[in-house]
Amino acid sequence: MKGQNLQSPTNREFRKREARHTILTLIHAQGAISQTGIAAKTKIRPGTIQMLVNELIDDRLVRKTGEGESRGGRRPTLLEVDPDHHFAIGLFAEEKKITGGLVNLKGTIVNFKELKNLNHKSQDEFVESAAEIVHELLHDFPGKEDLLGIGIGIPGLVDRKNGIGIRCNYYDWWKNIPVRSLLQDKIGATFYIENDTRTAAIGEKWYGKGKGIKNFLYISLGETVGMAIVINGDLYYGFGESAGELGHTIIQIDGDRCTCGNRGCAEAMASGTALKRKAGVLYREGVQSLIFDDIKQNKEITLDKIIDAVILNDKVAYNLISETGENIGIAVGNMVNILNPELIILDGSLMRAKDVLTESIVKSIKTHCFPKPAAEAKVLPSELGARSGILGASSLVTRQLFEMR
Repeated sequence: MKGQNLQSPTNREFRKREARHTILTLIHAQGAISQTGIAAKTKIRPGTIQMLVNELIDDRLVRKTGEGESRGGRRPTLLEVDPDHHFAIGLFAEEKKITGGLVNLKGTIVNFKELKNLNHKSQDEFVESAAEIVHELLHDFPGKEDLLGIGIGIPGLVDRKNGIGIRCNYYDWWKNIPVRSLLQDKIGATFYIENDTRTAAIGEKWYGKGKGIKNFLYISLGETVGMAIVINGDLYYGFGESAGELGHTIIQIDGDRCTCGNRGCAEAMASGTALKRKAGVLYREGVQSLIFDDIKQNKEITLDKIIDAVILNDKVAYNLISETGENIGIAVGNMVNILNPELIILDGSLMRAKDVLTESIVKSIKTHCFPKPAAEAKVLPSELGARSGILGASSLVTRQLFEMR
């Protein structure tokens, strides 16, 4: 049997594509770097670098940007990703809201749109809302031919390969919805689909606290509890792509009933939904709190009211948030014992009370976790906030440029 010809056109083409990818990825990661810098960080020959950089400039993926420091001789020309051409749209779907952004290759959201107070009754209504956001984003965008594609983070279980939303607890009708094909047929663009929590984690990995971190957990704390796992720089999906269901790990035997049917799940004990339910019990018991000031006007208890009360130093609200953090810390501590992450990123609507919540979570992790991994894991609030979902969704598209697949 003859060995493979390493000089065949196919192999040469692959090596060229691999080198081009390496150069573009390095420029993207560094922000600004010279050809000499590229040569120092790779094994690519200077002549090949020169040729491929010229190609990337011609393709409007890279541009020259000033000069670097001289180490003797001419100052080197710096290269950066070209932010003025090639855009992606990122959509992020929540229970009653869809946000969207037109994002350049540097991760800048150059146009933002939002639809709130949604109450989708069918897949057609969901598709119409997503299409409305896209059309608004593209309305004033002159370079539609420079749109690389559209990414969307959707709630619930997702079949990424086939673009299907398998199940979502927000909607009874959401069962095996062909989200990608419906959106592509409606909008006429290439779509990439991912679970919402993993989408936001990708945003953190590329542009947030997770940038440059190989092993981290992204925890979403809102009406529900979600988690994404990054191991060795890659999202971990598990055999059936259902890894990361932190909200359905049991933290108290015979605890409150969860929507999944079990008792004592983290989501039943420490989600925004659980927080509102516990506040409702206190109200019916006659407890006084700023949380309940509007209840007499037949207004419901909301997370915003609870968090507003925390900010105003309401003791009842403080205790509710603190208890929530303690319960989340038990669940996260179990993950720290198992996975030994370097970083835990906290995000979601509950993080408006980040000072109280983060302190409580950290204390609980240290209490319930083995000391060594607990000491090694940093716990930090996201700085991207609501942008993480949009940036992550747009990265579903742009990573086709920056990651070899």
